[in-house]
Amino acid sequence: MTDIKIGQVDIPTHVEWPIRDNETQLLFEVYAGSIALGTNAGTPTTHINFKTYLPLSGNTIRTYGDTSQSDEPPALEAALIVTPIGFQAHEDEEFICSVDSFKLYFETQQFTGVGGNLFCLILEFRVGLLNGTLHKIGYNVTLHTPLTTNIHTLDLDDSDAPH
Repeated sequence: MTDIKIGQVDIPTHVEWPIRDNETQLLFEVYAGSIALGTNAGTPTTHINFKTYLPLSGNTIRTYGDTSQSDEPPALEAALIVTPIGFQAHEDEEFICSVDSFKLYFETQQFTGVGGNLFCLILEFRVGLLNGTLHKIGYNVTLHTPLTTNIHTLDLDDSDAPH
C-alpha cells in the first residue's frame, strides 16, 4: 500500500449541506479533486494500491468522532468515482492505464499533538499500469453521515499521510 501525502492532493473542493427535518438529521458532503501520483511502470502490467485523506481544502481534513470518547464510526453511504486524468504512454509500446477498484471508509488515525483516535475519511484505490506513467487521478465523492456525529476539522502538514 502506498500512502499518499496530503500535499499531493491538488485543488481539493468540498461542499456540504445539513438536512434536518422531523425524522432526519444528515450531513451531505461532496469532495472532488485530483491527486498527483507520477507513478511509472513498464512490463509486465503492474498493480499498485494507494490510500489518501480527502481534504476539505488545502491540508484541512474532517474528523468524524474519536474512539477515546466512545464514539463509533458513523454510518457511511456514498457514491464515488476515481479515474485517470493524466497518463503518458511510453513510445511505440502497448499500454494500459486503469483504475481497477476503489473504496471509501473511515479509519482511526493518530496525530502528533492531538489526543485520541480520530475517525478520518480514507479513499483507497488500485491502479493498473503497463508501459506508461500515471501522472494524476481525479476523484468525486458524495456521501452522507448522521449530523449527530462528533465532527471537527484538523489542519495537517504537506507530508502527512494515512498510516
